[in-house]
Amino acid sequence: MEYPEIAAYVIDEIQELRRENRTLRKTVEEYRSMVDKYRTLAECSLAGIYVVQDGRFQYVNPRFLKIMGYEREEDLIGRTFQEVVHEEDRPVGDHEGLWREKDPAYPDLHTFRAIRQDGSVAWLNLSNVAARYMERPADIGTVVDISEQKESQEALLQSEEKYRTIIEQIEDGYYEVDLDGNFTFFNDSFARILGYPTEEIMGVNYADFAVPGEERNIGETFRGVYSSGDPALAIAWEVFRRDGARRHIELSVSLIRDRLGRRIGFRGIVRDITERKRVEEELTRHRNHLEDLVRERSAELVAANESLSREVAERTRAEEELIREKRFSDSVIDSQPGLFYLIDRSGRFHRWNANLEELGGYSHEQMTRKEALEFFVPEDRSLVEERINEVFVKGRASVEAMLITRNGTPIPHLMTGVRIELDGEVYLVGVGMDITERKQAEEALTASERELRILSGKLISAQENERQRLAMELHDGIGQALTAIKVRVEGVLRKTQGLLTEEAFTPLLELIPTIQHSVEEVRRMSRDLRPAMLDTLGILSTIGWLCRQFKSLYPHIAVVKEIDVEEEDVPENLKIVIFRILQEASNNVVKHSGADRLLIRVGPGIGGIELVIKDNGTGFDLGSALRVESDQRGFGLASMKERTKLSGGKYFLRTGPGIGTTIKAVWPSRRVGSTG
Repeated sequence: MEYPEIAAYVIDEIQELRRENRTLRKTVEEYRSMVDKYRTLAECSLAGIYVVQDGRFQYVNPRFLKIMGYEREEDLIGRTFQEVVHEEDRPVGDHEGLWREKDPAYPDLHTFRAIRQDGSVAWLNLSNVAARYMERPADIGTVVDISEQKESQEALLQSEEKYRTIIEQIEDGYYEVDLDGNFTFFNDSFARILGYPTEEIMGVNYADFAVPGEERNIGETFRGVYSSGDPALAIAWEVFRRDGARRHIELSVSLIRDRLGRRIGFRGIVRDITERKRVEEELTRHRNHLEDLVRERSAELVAANESLSREVAERTRAEEELIREKRFSDSVIDSQPGLFYLIDRSGRFHRWNANLEELGGYSHEQMTRKEALEFFVPEDRSLVEERINEVFVKGRASVEAMLITRNGTPIPHLMTGVRIELDGEVYLVGVGMDITERKQAEEALTASERELRILSGKLISAQENERQRLAMELHDGIGQALTAIKVRVEGVLRKTQGLLTEEAFTPLLELIPTIQHSVEEVRRMSRDLRPAMLDTLGILSTIGWLCRQFKSLYPHIAVVKEIDVEEEDVPENLKIVIFRILQEASNNVVKHSGADRLLIRVGPGIGGIELVIKDNGTGFDLGSALRVESDQRGFGLASMKERTKLSGGKYFLRTGPGIGTTIKAVWPSRRVGSTG
């Protein structure tokens, strides 16, 4: 080839190389631009990005370093991926990739624990895919730190478990139903109130447990709460238990809403009030008995009886109001109608409701530093501390004590506590109720009983005065008149004897025994009302006369009299009381006992004068006798007991089938108040 041809060839080659060089330079620039773009994306990514080749880190972005707690990239580059994985979460077996077992074209998703540089643990979500890096196979992946999410989930689970434990431990029943009324959740106390095993309640409709007719009322309550959105409190309901027994319960109803505010069911608190119903009925019977007793004793006490009835009704309403204040509301903790508290063994508060903060006037921060005993007056703290210890030893306890309000006013409260276990620790959970009105009701009841006793004393005194007046009128009036008639008739017979025919004289003569019998009957009635010898000769002579009269009328009953006191030892006001008790008791012996021996003893007793009346008769069941309606059993036992107490004494009665009857009354040796 000639030189010009060679030169032309070289020039063409050089120009071709220049064109290729320009193309290559342009390609390199584009590649560098692309690399810079992807590096920038990786460096700014909010997710951690890594490249693992041959099991070791070849690249990590800043976010990955921050997640793992490293400051420099060189601290991770070259280390194996397995080194940063928690040993319990490392893959089992020998794999080329990290966890990859599927098609390498698709990313593997894993949640695992990683070990940070400082040794702490981080929960990560990993997405891994097989790729090529620097012309060689590699694993490229992203990680997201989900530690806070995991901690929140764990805290939520612990919170749910804690409040589920509280619900299971409270004594009242807790329930949840769907919109159709089918039970979806309830605690053990609810199942215990209904008397059914848990599996026989879950999914069952509330109407299946209701007494016929009751399900309609409860259904209307549920519909009303659904429509208005307002909770319903203190709804009375009568249900059948599994054993067929009828129980009275009281429940609250409130709506359950989902996160979007949609109504999805109902929840509430249930309390068994059967015992309270029984107490209310017993109180009503007792009140009716008192009204009958006062009405039968004297028409003069009608006005007082009406006042007493109003007072009893007020006390009943006060007790009902007190019970309503003790109910749990539809909210298990913060909406309770009293105080709610959760304390540890040292008395430190771990949970409380707004009512307790309001009572003491403390903020939430201050409550965390308070101890339970600081809420009570100093003189009650030792007792409260003793009851708190009793809860942790025996499982439950209650105490009445005075709590101090924010302005220093003491208020009586009934505090209850139950031992529960939460998160492996033992706590006391309890409620406190203000019992001011109950205390006032008890004081009012005591005052009413005291007034009734005073009225009874006045009635007995009035009866004795009336007896004495009638006895005197019979003796001095009718008795004297009959005696005068007898004397006049006898005088007429003496003057006309022999002048009248036998037919006319005989009827007049037969009239004398009739008049004499009438005189004796008047005297007997006068003595029964009030023997004159009680006021003239005294109680000891009167007892002797009463025993002689008893023997003459009932010779088949042996009377043993033991008198071990002097006349002056017996106060004047006790003489008529002792006589009336003897009179009533001896009548009961004749009417009911079937005895053939009667002991009457008056003598010194423990601390005073003692009266004993004892027979060997059949006796009777005292409980049955007291349960008999008042218009059937009379006033014998009640009269003796009332007279003894009103005169300042103590009354004892011992009896039973086959053991006879013993009545004993004891009075102090000093003078006591009169029956009036």
